[in-house]
Amino acid sequence: MNSKEDFKIFKKETFGLFKATYPIVDTLGDNPEIQTIIGYISMNFIALENNISKAIIAMLQLDRERGLIVTSELSFRNLVNLFSSLYHNLKNNYSFNLYSGFEDDHFSELIKIINKCETDRNRALHSSFVQVHDKRHTVYRKKISSKQRIGLNIINEKTTFSELMNTADTIIYTSEMIREFSIDIMTEKKDNNTTNSIS
Repeated sequence: MNSKEDFKIFKKETFGLFKATYPIVDTLGDNPEIQTIIGYISMNFIALENNISKAIIAMLQLDRERGLIVTSELSFRNLVNLFSSLYHNLKNNYSFNLYSGFEDDHFSELIKIINKCETDRNRALHSSFVQVHDKRHTVYRKKISSKQRIGLNIINEKTTFSELMNTADTIIYTSEMIREFSIDIMTEKKDNNTTNSIS
């Protein structure tokens, strides 16, 4: 049986800050353009969204067409809410590919990283960028917003291609975690033993 310490190690290794360990030129070439990395972020996010939709359709035990009727018009936030609600509704009777004995904690961490992916994707796609052609591939991000509570807000910050690539990689990594979650999905439990929790 897995212990709390086992799960903490698993959590750190699985959900710790993800950083690319390869040179940017290996992925984007010698002269990377900001449009390329934003494209990676956008396409990887679509893959994440599609894998969540597939998991929902499997959890609802619908065929593909009827499942897409349910999921296709949902916002990403509502898609995640439905995914989470279905898990909590089904977890006592069905097994999911989660860390044995700490399924709820594992799922909670999965939802957290999914929400982080959405936040980071929105920050990238709803900003403008100025690229500096230096050795570090420096990029300046600018975001202008006007909120009811604080009024006009202008954000100017320096970032790098490596940081943006980490966003793209985290999103596709999370997409793969959803795919793994769906392995042997909806297998009926042999008993209704409750799971442990570290909270």
